[in-house]
Amino acid sequence: MLLRNTWLNSRDLDAALGLKVKVVFVTGATLNETVQKYLEYEHELYGDIIQSSFIDSYENNTHKALSYMRCEIIFFIGLPFVYLRYV
Repeated sequence: MLLRNTWLNSRDLDAALGLKVKVVFVTGATLNETVQKYLEYEHELYGDIIQSSFIDSYENNTHKALSYMRCEIIFFIGLPFVYLRYV
């Protein structure tokens, strides 16, 4: 939530770049039920979380990038620019 309310705020990015910006957060699975429920809650609230089935860890960043690219092809086709940022 902190990132969404500060430097990844879509309204601020729209104004700064002069473009329509859609921010999405890419993550893997978690074994922590509390974290999973919070991710589901935030996704219901904002609709901007892409979660894949691999366990999220530094070692799985390649899987994270590939899952984002799959989603980019499906959901973001036709956009003039897509910027990937891991958080």
